[in-house]
Amino acid sequence: MTDVIFWSGVAVLGLLGSATWSGVETGFYCLSRVRLDIRLSDPHDGPARRVRAELADTGRLLTTILLGNNVCNYMGTLGVTALLEGAGLSDGLTVALQVVVLTPLLLVFGESLPKEVFRLNADVLPYRMVPVVTLSRWLATATLVLPVLSLVTKGLTRWLGGDQSPLESGGRRRLMHLLEESAHSGAISGVQGALAERALAFERATVREVMSPWSSVARIGAETSRDRATEIAVRGGQSWLPLTDRRGRVVGVVHALDVLAGDDDLRDAGLEPARLSPDEPVRRAVGRLAESGPGIAIVEVDGRPVGLVAEHDLVMPLIGTTRP
Repeated sequence: MTDVIFWSGVAVLGLLGSATWSGVETGFYCLSRVRLDIRLSDPHDGPARRVRAELADTGRLLTTILLGNNVCNYMGTLGVTALLEGAGLSDGLTVALQVVVLTPLLLVFGESLPKEVFRLNADVLPYRMVPVVTLSRWLATATLVLPVLSLVTKGLTRWLGGDQSPLESGGRRRLMHLLEESAHSGAISGVQGALAERALAFERATVREVMSPWSSVARIGAETSRDRATEIAVRGGQSWLPLTDRRGRVVGVVHALDVLAGDDDLRDAGLEPARLSPDEPVRRAVGRLAESGPGIAIVEVDGRPVGLVAEHDLVMPLIGTTRP
């Protein structure tokens, strides 16, 4: 009987802990930074300062939450497994009951329900739960679990190239929250908010995101016959067409009208295009394209063409349209 009570307690604590950590994750994610700043104007608001301290290192916060959630999930699984084994059930039936009983419990009561509750109360519950987060972080730090996990996470992030700059992770996010708050309060209209979001998207967009892949670009070989070049120009539907040599390198671009006119040799009608890197910021590419004669640029990697981009492609993040 004592074992039943003990393992029942472990299972319940695991389920409640999983629900708490799942809700805390959503609560901190949905918490309004603008309202947090307002609360911080009160020098006696301790919870707001603790929340700000946790949000100062989002990677550490997320690691703490995931660590707590995994520990609680393990406790819940361990408690239910011990109860089922104590009932004298076979291993196969124990596994089947775990799937039938434990999975719905964790999914509904340990994940979905608390996440929704914390989302609806994102400006209240995180301030109440922040002492639990802080205490858990201290314990995980004292046992060296959190520092080790943080180092591994940062190393993998840098290796995968997913590290964000301070501006991207901090200032831009704060500005986005400010726009959301302004739209909700009616200070700015939905259209104005959308324009501001597009301006931010334009600021960080790269050429790779807006270019046409080279495989979809109609192009003309420098030695192509006039009839074949005319056919390519008509079927390609592009204003400008790249001219390539025998190695596939771009030696110039020619306007479709010059191809259809058929007055000059294609190599004589070709112009030198701007050449961009796929990782070049769109805002810089716009200026470079404006300085060149043709209205297109060739996107290259080590001299090898990988795409083509036109002026209207570069402003797509700003005007809110996307390439099909």
